[in-house]
Amino acid sequence: MLQFPQALHSLYITGCPALTALPESICKLAMLKVLVVKTCSSLTALPTSISKLAALERLTIDECESLTALPNSIGQLAALERLHVRDCEGLNALPDSIGQLAALKSLRVDGSEGLTALPDSIGQLPALLTLILSMCDGLTALPNSIGQLAELQTLCVLDCEGLTELPHSIGQLDALETLHVFGCEGLTTLPDSTGQLLALETLIVSGCRGLTALPNSIGELAELRKLEVKDCEGLTALPDSIGQLAALETLIVSGCRCLTELPNSIGELAALRKLEVKDCEGLTALPESICQLLALQHIDITGTRCTRVNVRGCLIICR
Repeated sequence: MLQFPQALHSLYITGCPALTALPESICKLAMLKVLVVKTCSSLTALPTSISKLAALERLTIDECESLTALPNSIGQLAALERLHVRDCEGLNALPDSIGQLAALKSLRVDGSEGLTALPDSIGQLPALLTLILSMCDGLTALPNSIGQLAELQTLCVLDCEGLTELPHSIGQLDALETLHVFGCEGLTTLPDSTGQLLALETLIVSGCRGLTALPNSIGELAELRKLEVKDCEGLTALPDSIGQLAALETLIVSGCRCLTELPNSIGELAALRKLEVKDCEGLTALPESICQLLALQHIDITGTRCTRVNVRGCLIICR
C-alpha cells in the first residue's frame, strides 16, 4: 500500500489516467490542508473516508471525466474553505451534505455538463463568499435557497446555456457586490428583485442573446459603479430608471445590434466617467442630455452610426 508522510500538508495527484481510486492511506493524513486531483480520467469516485481529512482546507478535482458524484461524507470536512470541481463531465449531482460545509468560502463548478440542478442545501453555507458556475449546460435553474447565502459577495454564472432564469430570491443577497452573467443564451431577463441588491457594485451581463430587457428596478442599485451589457443581441433599449444610478462611473454597452437609442435619463448620471457604446449598429445618435455629464472623461462610440457628440473636455473615440 502506498504510504505518505504523516506531516504532509499538500498533495497533488496529476496525470494518472489509469488511476481508478485514490489510495485509502490518503485519508489518514491528519495534517493535509490541500488536495488536488487532476487529469485522472479513469477515477470514478472519491473514497467515503475522505471525511477523515479534518484539516483539509482546499479540495480541487480537475479533468476527471469518469467521476459521476462526490461522496456524501464530504459534508463532514469541517475545515474546508475552497471546493473547486473543473471539467468533470460525468458529474451529474452535488451531494446534499454540501450544505454542512460551515467553513466553505469558495465553491466553483466548471464544465460539468451533466449537472442538472444544485441541491437546496447550498443555501445553508453560512460562510460562502464566492459561487461560480461555468459551462454547466444541463443546469436550467438555480435553487431558491440561494437567497439565503447571507455572506455571498460574488456570483458568476457563465456559459450555462440551459439556464432560463435566475430565482427571485437573488434579491435577498444583501452582501452581493458582483453579479456576472455570461453566455446564458436562454435567459430572457433578470428578475425584478435585482433592484434589491443594495450592495451591488458591478453588474455584467454578456453573451445572453435571448435577453430582451433589463428590469426597471435596476435604477434602485444605489452602490452600482459599473454596468456592462455586451453581445445581448435581443436587447432593444435600456430602462429609463438607469438615470437613478447615482454612483455609476462606468457604462459599457457593446454588441447590442438591436439597440436603437439610449434613454434621455442618462444625462442624470452625475458620477459617470466612462461611456462606451460600441458595435451597436442601430444606434444613430446619443441623447442631447449627454452634455449634462460633467464628470465624463471618455466616450467610445466605435461601430455605431452616431455622427455628432456634444461633450466638452472629454476624449471621444469614433471610428
